[in-house]
Amino acid sequence: MDGVNRKIFVAVVFLIAVLSATGCDLGVGRAAPTPTIIPLAAAETNVTPTPTAVPTATPTEAFTATPTPLQPTDTPLPSRPVAKVTASALNVRTGPGIAYPIVGGLSFGDSVEVVGKNATGDWLQIVYSADVEDRGWIAAAYVELTGPLAVVPETSAPPPPLPMPTPTPKPELTGKLIFHTCNGCDIYVINADGTGLRRLTDGMEPAWSPDGKKVAFTRWRDPRGLYVIDEDGSNETLVFGWVAAKGPAWSPDGSRIVFTRWYGGQDKDIEKSFWGFHWTQPADHWWKLGVVRLEDGYFHDLRCYPHSLSPTWSPDGSVIAYDSDFGIHLTNEEGTIGDVTDDRSLFAISTDGRDISPVWSPDGSKIAFGFSQHDHWEIYVMNADGSNRVRLTHEELFADPPPNNVSPAWAPDGRHIAFFTDRNGRWELYVMDADGSNQRPMFEGALDGLKFEYGFVAERMISWAE
Repeated sequence: MDGVNRKIFVAVVFLIAVLSATGCDLGVGRAAPTPTIIPLAAAETNVTPTPTAVPTATPTEAFTATPTPLQPTDTPLPSRPVAKVTASALNVRTGPGIAYPIVGGLSFGDSVEVVGKNATGDWLQIVYSADVEDRGWIAAAYVELTGPLAVVPETSAPPPPLPMPTPTPKPELTGKLIFHTCNGCDIYVINADGTGLRRLTDGMEPAWSPDGKKVAFTRWRDPRGLYVIDEDGSNETLVFGWVAAKGPAWSPDGSRIVFTRWYGGQDKDIEKSFWGFHWTQPADHWWKLGVVRLEDGYFHDLRCYPHSLSPTWSPDGSVIAYDSDFGIHLTNEEGTIGDVTDDRSLFAISTDGRDISPVWSPDGSKIAFGFSQHDHWEIYVMNADGSNRVRLTHEELFADPPPNNVSPAWAPDGRHIAFFTDRNGRWELYVMDADGSNQRPMFEGALDGLKFEYGFVAERMISWAE
């Protein structure tokens, strides 16, 4: 063996000796030991681990941890169903039923979360806005549910509010009217709504007392004079006897009645001659105003023109308006105004002798009256001082003869004026708004059995009370 081979041999023998000393298994020498297999369960219950020594901490480093108890896992709640609106529009109400007020609305395709239901399940409580407190109720018949309704709790609701009583609409025309069919004929009472027509008595120019409980009128058959009667037809009383009286009107406090009567003037026609000329001076009865006190029958004349008709008391009781040959004038009980023959414009509301039948509005601001419009009569209104004369009725174009509109009477609330007209070929009771608009028959059919006649002597045919 040469020197190189000898060196290699020595190195191999040395390496084998080292590996044998360290126990490595190279497939020669000692066999590997067979391991003993211990089941895992036996190992968790039988093997006692060797405790590891923990160094003792100083007192300042001591810390006792509070163990956190294990919490049971929460059971997840089932998700609430969603209602999808299948109607074109759906009301949202404050409770489960149509008796509850509407508080909102949904449209077709809207989706809302269902949070409650009523006992029968036909109404669903929903959240219908971003505010979770903003809840309402919808009818289940008009939605499609996504999700089980069984998981939704039954929810109670307060009783629905009591329905508000439906107010009975107040009729446009209120109160009651009294009218005569002609001078000296029957006098009737009727409600402003057309009900309750009844005959009261006979006479002319009836007028309600301020409280609507009595009626004043005049009569030209024996015993002639001024009368008062209760609204039910009882206690008819002659309060002032006179051969010819007309146009009664009550004082605002109901204690006195002003009227006009034949008094003075010329009773008969007088034949006259002068220088061979002969003529007849016709009778000229004066009509003078007077007031009777109902308490004791005391009567006194008023200062006025010789021909004074249709007196009407102002609502405040301070003055009396009447028509004369020279227009509509004023007088009073004290006699401080009235007979003004030296200046016919003094104390005058109007100075046109064609103005007749004045009647004061309930608030005292206006006077309605008749006016001779050429060959027929129309109704006008003016301010209480005579300004701003306005025509309310208008003749129909090409009518021959033109119709007449007469005898205005204010409604108690001042919003309407009743009057008589012959525009349809016969006398009828009409009504219009206070500005002249909306003129129409006052009663549809209620007065069909009555025939009216106007005498063109400035008579008041109507009186209207509350």
